[in-house]
Amino acid sequence: MTDDEPPTMPLFARTDASWRKMLVQQPPIFQIGTLHVHCGFPGDRAESSSIPVDEKMQTSGYDGLRMEKYFELLLFSSEVKFLNCTIARLYWPTERPILLDRGPQNIRDEFQRVFNKFDFLFFTRKRAQNLPLGAISEEETERREIIEAYAEQCVDIDRKRKNIEDVESAGEILRF
Repeated sequence: MTDDEPPTMPLFARTDASWRKMLVQQPPIFQIGTLHVHCGFPGDRAESSSIPVDEKMQTSGYDGLRMEKYFELLLFSSEVKFLNCTIARLYWPTERPILLDRGPQNIRDEFQRVFNKFDFLFFTRKRAQNLPLGAISEEETERREIIEAYAEQCVDIDRKRKNIEDVESAGEILRF
């Protein structure tokens, strides 16, 4: 990018950007399943929930999961940070049949149950460790830059995070 070109991040982050209304896939998918696995002492814990499509989009005549909801789930979920010992992965319905290849059998079973129940699965795994975080990854740096661009566009980031956490907290917590 040259000095005379306008920065693209503000254009990308603006609330009326056209990419926000695009369908994630055709045919449309309607529900995101989430499975967040926390590994460590005193045992492993899995939290599952579902995130429906945005009601505002549905009442506006848009049916199915839109890019805005998908992107902001990855951007603002407290479960996503690109740090050591953390995995964030999206599983699509076209990947069936798929098996989680690691972890205790009960967590693999829960993964399969949640994966088969929804159109799309957002999966994270965190391992609790008493280690320094180390250098911030390129992915985490970029995630933070996008959040900053959202803030510059006067997007209420705290409200977005709270909306995601409210929906996710209504889910099921399983301790193993």
